[in-house]
Amino acid sequence: MTLEFVNESAGKYGVPKGSVIFRYIARKTKASDRSSKARRSLGNLYALYVLTQDYLDGRLEGSRFTDLLKRISIIRFEWIVGGIASCIA
Repeated sequence: MTLEFVNESAGKYGVPKGSVIFRYIARKTKASDRSSKARRSLGNLYALYVLTQDYLDGRLEGSRFTDLLKRISIIRFEWIVGGIASCIA
């Protein structure tokens, strides 16, 4: 299910399936269907999502780690996959 969603999102936003970002997201989202131990790798997606939000919002001077960590901690997985796909289009 998750890989199908990643494939559909990539097609919708024109992200090449051979690109580094596509392969990274596809590999990391495999954990969403597994145990809680496997899902710890999703933290990298949360960080990528928050940094992408900052970039698109024009915040290019950098951020405090604690601010980023706080934002990362409130993001739910359902927002990540769709959000990253729309940000990298």
